[in-house]
This record gives sequence, C-alpha cells and structure tokens, in this order.
Amino acid sequence: MNEGLRLARGHFTHILNADDMIIDPGGYYALVRDGLNQRASILLSSIVYFRRPTYRVRHSWDVQPLPADRHSWQRLLRSGLHYPHPGFFAQTDLYRTEGFDEHYNLSADYKLMQSLLLRLDLAMGVRVCTSPLVGMAEGGATSGFGAILRGSRQLAAINRELGIKDSFWRRYPRKLWSRLQPFQTPGLVGERLLPPANNR
Repeated sequence: MNEGLRLARGHFTHILNADDMIIDPGGYYALVRDGLNQRASILLSSIVYFRRPTYRVRHSWDVQPLPADRHSWQRLLRSGLHYPHPGFFAQTDLYRTEGFDEHYNLSADYKLMQSLLLRLDLAMGVRVCTSPLVGMAEGGATSGFGAILRGSRQLAAINRELGIKDSFWRRYPRKLWSRLQPFQTPGLVGERLLPPANNR
C-alpha cells in the first residue's frame, strides 16, 4: 500500500483491498466530485459487509453526519470513535505523507486514519456520505480469534501513541456480536450484491 501511495497521481486516494467492491458507482462519483468542489481533505462513507460466496449483505457500518463543532467530534475520536477503512478517502499528498506504519501489519490502516482525523487543521475539510458506497467481505486477515488478539495488542499500542482512550472490550465484542446477528439493518441488508467480475 505504501508503494501504491508513492505511485498515486490522483487528487484523492482510496484504497480497496482484494475483497472490497464499489457498490454505488454513481454515489462514489458524486462524493469525489463534491469533495473536489468543496476542497475537502478527507471523505468518509458508510459501508456494508457481505457474505462470500453468496455476496449476500449481512450488516452495515453507518457513518453519521459530523457535528458542526469539530472540537466535540475530535473528543469523540479520542474516546474511541473510528470509521471503516474501505470508506476512507484522503488527499493523496496527505495519505502519502502520513503513510502506513509497517510495524502494525493488522492495524496500520486504523493508525493512518486516526492520525489524519485527529488533526484539527484538517477537521473542517472532512466530508461524509451516509449512504454505503463500498461492500467489504466478512472474514479476512483480522477475523480469526488469533488475529483479533494480535490486533487488539496493536490497537492498544496505537491508542497509547495517539492519546485515544479506547479498549479491546469496547471494540471487538461489538464486532463479533454484529457478525453473529441475523439480517437486521434496513436497506441493502439481505440483498445480493453482484460479484466484482459482473459489476463493471
């Protein structure tokens, strides 16, 4: 990913992993267009999680509009508020300058996002799309119990570095519980996404 950032030439960079997919190209275009017009520094969107191999949507991670008072929003960030990495866009120069900390093989994206979002000079330049633009497959490198334990240690170290007051017990039990629940979120949940090969 750092090599990709070194090669990136667009105004914004958005990193999708191999099991992520854009589910709303029109909304995606509108967010980037409006971000350019508004001179935004960071863009955030909601995402949905889908189950392979059916591509059936299981649940969503809904990003809420930001409060007008960015100081109160940043206090929430320092209390553990965070966002889905497949729904995170940033100006390429910001992304490249911050970069992914390769000491954290499971949580480098979290550190990069929080480091940028906690910068008060960028706070007024954050724009949000509350509709889901990206689908992310359940599972992956951070889903097993061993990975969860390693990831929790990395998150604890990152939070100490950044001054964030959050803990394993606020993050991972919620994550595991949401994956055990039946379809319950309105909207796309329960619908079947087109596989990437058929979604071009």
